[in-house]
Amino acid sequence: MLWNTLMSAMEWNKKEELVAEQALKHLRGYTPLLAAFTGSAKAELALMIRVQEFCYENMNFLKVFHKIVVLFYKADILSEDVILKWYRETHSAKGKGHFLEQMKKFVEWLQNAEEGKFEFEFE
Repeated sequence: MLWNTLMSAMEWNKKEELVAEQALKHLRGYTPLLAAFTGSAKAELALMIRVQEFCYENMNFLKVFHKIVVLFYKADILSEDVILKWYRETHSAKGKGHFLEQMKKFVEWLQNAEEGKFEFEFE
């Protein structure tokens, strides 16, 4: 419900290439609020699946999913364990192949990264 409220509060740009920047800027301001509502792995997973479904249902956001996940990871909203669980087994069927492919490099980085170092960047 929180996700739907945050995303419906904005007038989104019609140009797909500008949506990512706009969405990340918008969501960055709400990271403390989102963190307060994701105090358990179950809540984190529910948020991640809802973000996936939102991006699938709103075509301008198809290419933004992985950037939102990385933002939420950096802000300690989504944990490594939850992201890996989502990737391996709990993702929604909506856009499954597309989103799994988007997340492949980040998941590989998570599996191989040293604790405490964050140097991952998407191209």
